[in-house]
Amino acid sequence: MHRGHLCKVATLLALAVFMAACSGDCAWNAEFRTWIDENENGVWDAEEPPLPDVKILIESPVLVAPEVISDEAGQAQFHAALGGCPRDAVFFVYVLPPPGYRPSISTLYPTEEHMGRAFDFGFVFE
Repeated sequence: MHRGHLCKVATLLALAVFMAACSGDCAWNAEFRTWIDENENGVWDAEEPPLPDVKILIESPVLVAPEVISDEAGQAQFHAALGGCPRDAVFFVYVLPPPGYRPSISTLYPTEEHMGRAFDFGFVFE
């Protein structure tokens, strides 16, 4: 898919690398949560249902077009080993809303806010 077209239908999130020392290499790990934001407040509430089958694409010069899809619990995980620990690597995460849904919140987060917690993506019916 052409990047310009992808940007029109996707939500963009720019991320910096999370470096973890591991035998001279490092890794980037991310957890994602997707849900139906019934009250449209942009915050996941325990009673709000998960939204499965949301495609999450991760793009970076150090990776080749990986993607994950949220499961029945609305969760997805991504793990990538980064040989040589590229200190300036940047990741772009595109969340493709399922048909009939739109994002309920801005999905541009400062990376520091996500250390140790999931990236949340709420959606509402169109």
